[in-house]
Amino acid sequence: MLRLEAIAARDVDRALAAAGPLVLWRDGGGTFAEVAQEDESTLSRSLAFAGVRATHVDVPPPAAPALTQAIGITLAPLSPPAALDMVRVRPLDLGEATARLLRRRIGRRAGPRQRDRCLAILRGQDRMIGWQRRAWAPVVALRDERFRAVLRPVLFDQGATPPERLVFAAEGEIARWAFP
Repeated sequence: MLRLEAIAARDVDRALAAAGPLVLWRDGGGTFAEVAQEDESTLSRSLAFAGVRATHVDVPPPAAPALTQAIGITLAPLSPPAALDMVRVRPLDLGEATARLLRRRIGRRAGPRQRDRCLAILRGQDRMIGWQRRAWAPVVALRDERFRAVLRPVLFDQGATPPERLVFAAEGEIARWAFP
């Protein structure tokens, strides 16, 4: 378990993509990361080059609070923050990323923007990252319009899995969520 502190954060998303799948969460103003034991040193080293201090802490992963669960549709930070906000991050390998970018739509080919992004991934200038976001907050907070633009409450199926959404490391959306 790592506690993350931004010192001079830059290219944090690329550093997160260097490790394997991980879970990030914000709980009480702190940002934490849980990664496999063998990837912990790789992640802390790549985060150090990105300007983020990663210190090992012996804190158990958070349990889901007795609040309403919501599924994230964007990575926009919440103000005020939710009681617990978790993002599961999975870097896509080269083959899967290019296949998703160049996938043919019905009757259309991949456009120039998709081809440019694909070239950036092939050259190692960018990475594609899949993410899933869950948050727990009081019902009153989830009714607020600011929360509704970012989160959708889970009403009936508490075991619902959020869909995997994609982001590019060069855009820095995960860093904006982790260090608002």
